[in-house]
Amino acid sequence: MGEPRLSPSQRAYLFNREQFLQGLKERSESLFTDGYRVSETRCPYKFVIYCPCKEGEKTYFVDAIAETCTCPFYARQARGERIAEEGIILSCKHLLGLKQLVLHTRQSHFKEGSTGCGYRLWVHWIATLAERTRRRIANNNPRGRESELHPVASSSSHGKETDHENVRSAGTH
Repeated sequence: MGEPRLSPSQRAYLFNREQFLQGLKERSESLFTDGYRVSETRCPYKFVIYCPCKEGEKTYFVDAIAETCTCPFYARQARGERIAEEGIILSCKHLLGLKQLVLHTRQSHFKEGSTGCGYRLWVHWIATLAERTRRRIANNNPRGRESELHPVASSSSHGKETDHENVRSAGTH
């Protein structure tokens, strides 16, 4: 038997970790300018991210509290194909860039005259921030994350599917 096959992400992380993480951070910061949009769902703390692609549009579901995403990068790790040698799950660009994507999408709604969509998204985001704060205080961790690129802790809840039936209609983004 030969060496195990590495995915492109695994190879990039193992051979140049700093460059890989920097690239992930840069991609997370350019989601809006790359055409990505976000919308709230009917599920608390969960968002749907619309990603432009050749076929039209892909959607990924992000749980901002559980810090999970249905994108292939995150899902492969949740299934056990870890990138980091420590066995942790790295946050994807959607998790890392969610805050900025919410802010830019909200601004876009207001500029386009879709104030109802902008306010719904904002209320959903504020509720998410309040819940994060509540949980940090309950866990005696008032500072929260140490950095934007922190890895997501591995647990049995990772990889759970988002309740797709409760997603708002595509017309709200």
